Amino acid sequence: DGQNPVENASGFDAQRYPLVADVFVHLAPANEAEAALVSEFLGALPSGNREPGELTVLAMTGVTAMCRMTAAQMDLFGPAWPAEIVGPGLASADITHISNEVPFVEGCETNTSQENYNFCSKPEYMETLIASGADIIGMTGNHQNDFGRQNAMASLEYYDEYSLPYYGGGKNLEEAMKPLFIEHNGTRLAFLGTNSYGPKMAWATDSLPGAAPFDLNILSATIRSIKEKDLADVVLVELQYQESYDTEPLAEQRIDFNALVRAGADIVTGVQSHVPQGMEFSDESMILYGLGNLYFDQMGPTTREGMVARHTFYAGRHISTQIQTTVVYDYGQPHWTTPAERASMLRRVFAASYW
Repeated sequence: DGQNPVENASGFDAQRYPLVADVFVHLAPANEAEAALVSEFLGALPSGNREPGELTVLAMTGVTAMCRMTAAQMDLFGPAWPAEIVGPGLASADITHISNEVPFVEGCETNTSQENYNFCSKPEYMETLIASGADIIGMTGNHQNDFGRQNAMASLEYYDEYSLPYYGGGKNLEEAMKPLFIEHNGTRLAFLGTNSYGPKMAWATDSLPGAAPFDLNILSATIRSIKEKDLADVVLVELQYQESYDTEPLAEQRIDFNALVRAGADIVTGVQSHVPQGMEFSDESMILYGLGNLYFDQMGPTTREGMVARHTFYAGRHISTQIQTTVVYDYGQPHWTTPAERASMLRRVFAASYW
């Protein structure tokens, strides 16, 4: 029937869901006082075991880098072209996350060379983020300062103009390290992000913009503080880690990601990987080592692939994660996978996972 009870209204209609049981109670109270007690008791019972007002769906995505051949395609087909297929699905989440590695730069010129690693996006490419329903922006990418700190600052101000909150990067080190707190339907979420990949010029300083540099001790202390002060029900951490084109995570990647779980993180996500990587459950927390590419021009057999982690939270708890799968066409437009493509991708990802 296509109905999924861990989805929000975009994917669940209680009136069409067949697995519903009605409970009827017939009581014969002996007197008015007993009748009042019975009425009070019944009035306190929930109408069901699924309250839409307590449910939140978050979509987390992998690499977005609207440059090179992706930019050339956008120049031809329009600034929202990458999101034409998957954008509505991403936007259907209550909170949609985009990890945008590239600054918006006035006067940015499209350079399609695959040897070009100095990235910028034209300001009009913001239309792709809007078409994706972006609500929060991860700023841990190592290309934020490719066109200088002044342009990086202007790009951050561009997000401010669109009222798009960001984290994992900022106008200075203090802002970059600051958690982003969001409350939705009663669930309090805290988002943190850092960059361990570098280079040093990509990192924020006390007075200059950039990504938050990875410091395991500082990040762990921040996570513990959030939990100890009861500032959030769920803490989500994302890392721009050392890049690897292997489905299996790096050994040191596992060590650091698990250390964050021990500090209290509930979900740890790698946003650096250009290929989907394995997953792990650790101490009742979830680790996704790499989600692969979302909007980028890499067209190799595995770099075309991406995952969207669709997390469901209910009454302050993480209760479900659905893995949606994508494959990039035409140097920058992801499509939802066919069943065969999905099976192939997930077989490799699950084989590289630690269950």
